[in-house]
Amino acid sequence: RFEEAVAEYRQALALAPDRGVTHGNLAIALERLGRSAEAVAEYREAVRLMPADPTAHFNLAGGLAGAGHLGEAVAELHQALRLRPDWPEARAALAEVEAQRAP
Repeated sequence: RFEEAVAEYRQALALAPDRGVTHGNLAIALERLGRSAEAVAEYREAVRLMPADPTAHFNLAGGLAGAGHLGEAVAELHQALRLRPDWPEARAALAEVEAQRAP
């Protein structure tokens, strides 16, 4: 069903390419299909369109971490926490990614 979701999100974006939420949802579907490079590109587009949305930064961080880009993931989690300092899930994710980076 994720393939169907990808097709539907792409159709929606053909009509309204500036919908950050749709880019984010497409990224989630792509990630579930194991298409991490495509997912990260869509998460980046969501952040570009919604730079003040902490969830967009959080989701991009998850995609980046999953793709092995831990330094970038940390930066995105810091941005998410600047936008929403009281977010325990983002703090936990930051601690987890920083632990993965430790030698």
